[in-house]
Amino acid sequence: MKVSFGIQQKVKASGLLLGIMLVLVLTSLSMKQVVRDLDQVVASVYVDRLQPAVDLVYLSENLHAKRLLLDSYLADQSTGSASVLKAQLKRYDTGSSQLIHQLERTKLSASEANWLRTFKANRNQYIRLEHNVLHLEASGQHQAAVHLFKTPGEELFHQGVLALHELAHIQDQTGQNEVKVAHRQAAGSSIHATLLLAVALIIGLLLLSLIHTAKLPDRKPQPFHLN
Repeated sequence: MKVSFGIQQKVKASGLLLGIMLVLVLTSLSMKQVVRDLDQVVASVYVDRLQPAVDLVYLSENLHAKRLLLDSYLADQSTGSASVLKAQLKRYDTGSSQLIHQLERTKLSASEANWLRTFKANRNQYIRLEHNVLHLEASGQHQAAVHLFKTPGEELFHQGVLALHELAHIQDQTGQNEVKVAHRQAAGSSIHATLLLAVALIIGLLLLSLIHTAKLPDRKPQPFHLN
């Protein structure tokens, strides 16, 4: 009976340890996946949200700088600086094209992609308008150039600014959502860590129990005498 009881205890202990090991393995794998997902979210926040937000600021600066350059040129009526102005506008256009290309390589939502297409179309129209303004000014039609710049040009300019503002707003909202996802994943990782700690404590208590059981003295029954 004693041998049978000892075997039963060992089987129970082995089964319990096996269950605990399975819990540890599954929890560790789950934590590994959580950490991997969290790393991807953090990388996405930087690559797809923070950096594009900076690019949008530069695009807005380029748009305003071009507007100011052409406005100053028309106000001065200095046809001698037309070549310099064209070179400056070209430099801003090249920089904006590079920024747009960088934005297109990021992960865009459907709304972001739509507003980016809107901005690109508006930008192309505005570039053509600038060429027409310069052509009118060079041909001596100053008032026509000013009218084109001030009326249709003003509307196109504001449409471009609006598209950039919408893109920035969507970037902000999407970035906040991704941060919330990261917080939830971090909370899940904390729960897994707590579970691992609890399992470790259970293993410790189980080992102490086994050690205590193994140290119990093997008391043999003493012979009973009537005298």
